[in-house]
Amino acid sequence: MTDTHHMTDYEEAYDSFEWNDVFEAADWDAPEELNVGFETCDRHAGDGRVALHHLGVDGEETEMTFRELAERSTRFAHAIADLGVERGDRVFTYMPRIPEHYVALVGALKRGAVFGGVNERFGPDGISYRLDDCDARAVVTTSDNRDTVEEAL
Repeated sequence: MTDTHHMTDYEEAYDSFEWNDVFEAADWDAPEELNVGFETCDRHAGDGRVALHHLGVDGEETEMTFRELAERSTRFAHAIADLGVERGDRVFTYMPRIPEHYVALVGALKRGAVFGGVNERFGPDGISYRLDDCDARAVVTTSDNRDTVEEAL
């Protein structure tokens, strides 16, 4: 088991935090080609472990295993590739933090895209500003939010 450190005093940790300490402690021996989508999801897909536990606003609980997340996010990565999303393109979601949000997040990372989420509290002007500012290539949303996103575009 790895050594786990727990913060006991937030204010003390905040006051003593230094980015240089983080850089010195990091493992910089990462391979030249590293796919964050694979590293955070697919490599855990073999043992049936739960990756997501979602409690909906209606109280419904759902779970998704790493394998399910890996399969769905790979399908999403292929779908956005078919739409012309390339490595380095920006892909955003405008949806609640439902399982599909995380499928899009991991799928975008697998594609090599830069992922961003736009908070649902923003209206069309706020969405438009953020997507334009980041030169977004794609935005993923739900049917409930489609009209708002279309107005923003």
